[in-house]
Amino acid sequence: MAKSELTEKVKRVYAEIGLVLPDSVTHHYSEVAAFHESVVRNRRMFLQQELESTRSRLEAIDRERHELDDRRAQVIRLLRETVALDTFLSAQRDLATLEADDADIERRLDAAQSISSINDTIKIKTAELVAAVRAETQERADQLDESISLFNELGAEIYSDREASLYIAPSSKGILKVEPRISGDANSGVRSVETFMLDLVCTLAAIKAGRGPRILVHDSHLFDAIDSRQVASCLNIGARLADEHGFQYIVALNSDFLDSVEAQSDGAFDAGPYILDQRLTDETDTGGLFGFRFD
Repeated sequence: MAKSELTEKVKRVYAEIGLVLPDSVTHHYSEVAAFHESVVRNRRMFLQQELESTRSRLEAIDRERHELDDRRAQVIRLLRETVALDTFLSAQRDLATLEADDADIERRLDAAQSISSINDTIKIKTAELVAAVRAETQERADQLDESISLFNELGAEIYSDREASLYIAPSSKGILKVEPRISGDANSGVRSVETFMLDLVCTLAAIKAGRGPRILVHDSHLFDAIDSRQVASCLNIGARLADEHGFQYIVALNSDFLDSVEAQSDGAFDAGPYILDQRLTDETDTGGLFGFRFD
């Protein structure tokens, strides 16, 4: 549509709605229309130039591709005529193998660098954990000292010729390490006593912190390797601490083992006040545990 036609169309539209356009408005509209026509014309010229340039580049690339194809055909023909094609193909296969090996080495190098980065991250996190555990042990130094002192006292009460100590410290991996120790040879009986004392110390610490149930249960297997005098001391300690701190200490022992402890400890422990009225026996048909019999 020509510029004059657009101007007339605008005038008719404004005339139909009862408005009369002054000459200045028509004049400005003509300038705007001319400007836009100039922009469109310039854009068309620019795009036409880009299209021609692109076609020229494509033609040059196509010519270069044909030239390279011709050169490759000449090389192959020359190799075939001089009986060197097999050598060339072998070298080409070797080159492909070397390139594959190179790619594999690069991949393994990237993996090694990634693992090294992970190791650095682990070291940083481990150091942070160690610092956090150390800070927490310092904050709870009073509670830890109390538990360590209790462990030492229990060890002195059970053994007169050994020293007991409780080692509590952060490990190199940022884990709190708790290690009960009793001097001398570490036979199975001594290790069982270490377990007994550590269980009591942990139970009392949990009760004082309000985070543990007021009950501790030990099976007879814990006392199998312990000397009768030490067993009597352990049972006396468990009974006394249960009364002092208000928790229930349950020990499952066979009656014959308990009788031997009372006899061989020269009366150091009297089980009478602590034995439950309920008895587990297989001497009668009605004996058992919760309706089950164990033959």
